Amino acid sequence: MVAGLALAAQADPARLVNVATRMQVLTGNDVMIAGFVVGGSASKTVAIVATGPSLAQFGIASPLANPTLTLVRSSDQAVIATNDDWQTASNAAAIQSSGFAPSNALESVILMSLPPGAYTAVVSGVGGGTGVAVAGVYEVGDANVPLVNISTRGRVMTGNDVMIGGFVIGGTVPKTVALVGTGPSLAQFGIANPLANPTLTLVRSSDQTVIATNDDWQTAANAGQLAAGGFAPSNSLESAILATLAPGAYTAILSGVGGGTGVAVIGVYEVDHPEIPLINISTRGQVLTGNDVMIGGFIIQGSGSQQVAIVATGPSLAQYGIVNPLANPTLTLVRQSDQTIIATNDDWQTAGNAAQLQAASFAPSNPLESGILTTLAPGAYTAILQGVGGGTGVGIIGVYKVP
Repeated sequence: MVAGLALAAQADPARLVNVATRMQVLTGNDVMIAGFVVGGSASKTVAIVATGPSLAQFGIASPLANPTLTLVRSSDQAVIATNDDWQTASNAAAIQSSGFAPSNALESVILMSLPPGAYTAVVSGVGGGTGVAVAGVYEVGDANVPLVNISTRGRVMTGNDVMIGGFVIGGTVPKTVALVGTGPSLAQFGIANPLANPTLTLVRSSDQTVIATNDDWQTAANAGQLAAGGFAPSNSLESAILATLAPGAYTAILSGVGGGTGVAVIGVYEVDHPEIPLINISTRGQVLTGNDVMIGGFIIQGSGSQQVAIVATGPSLAQYGIVNPLANPTLTLVRQSDQTIIATNDDWQTAGNAAQLQAASFAPSNPLESGILTTLAPGAYTAILQGVGGGTGVGIIGVYKVP
């Protein structure tokens, strides 16, 4: 599983300019789907990259041998572009010069300019192939036109395995966001087991206060505003929350009404104030071993360095009813360009700069949890979360911009 984030290290506020997801790519319902939105009023150039065989060098035993990409416009389900093997693209030279060319010729890329709107990138294996892959969506041009959404598709189960997405409102003034839980409308895309009736809960992380809930978006008091803003789901059983939130950290929880299970998508969208960034995305999931450790990818943009806090949470989740939290998480930070390990941490208080991590308010609440506070040059990085001694359980990985 991968949570993706990019931070702009420059005079302009940081933006969420990348989303990346790592998972098993199977067939039928279980191809990989990544959703994103181009905001603003002008077109934006993006690079959509599907990585598979090159993951073998990182110890992935079952990488997707030959990924293929399909880009779909959400409004009318039109296929905008496809690619299998990036060097076959008519603009392969532009892909290479942009710095987003994969290292393996069998991997796929779509580089194109898109008008504002919602899009879906679908990764599947050529000839029905399966395996582990990464799908990423990256800003290429015009940082003033934001990618204003992060979304994740996965199976929504019960208990510990509901879907959880974390995000942070940066800046000093409130920001309006739309949170959308999609389920039954996925059936039109060939998903045979969509979540029939999703419900959303929005929680403030600082004190675990429930800020808002919704089951069936049309029942919301501000349903008209949701529809007018273009964020209303297409199915009346789907859920949405439109709220103005103060700066801080929040968690969106997607579950099935009556304990229902199935495939769903959870998304967080900017509605106003593009100058106020969504500066973090975190993902909660099962941390296993081997191919199934948790991986978070992020990018530092701009020309200057940026200080970030990378935090791995495990045992403290028990207080929220998680019966199998990851008992002792450990973090590894890797620079993607050369696979150099930049930093590692097991138990945040053992870090040389633990006092700074605490002063920045990013210290975990449990001494067995991990934190890395570091200043990074522009570039792409990977944070790997695993359990000490091969331990498994539920964990959260988050990447935060430190002012």
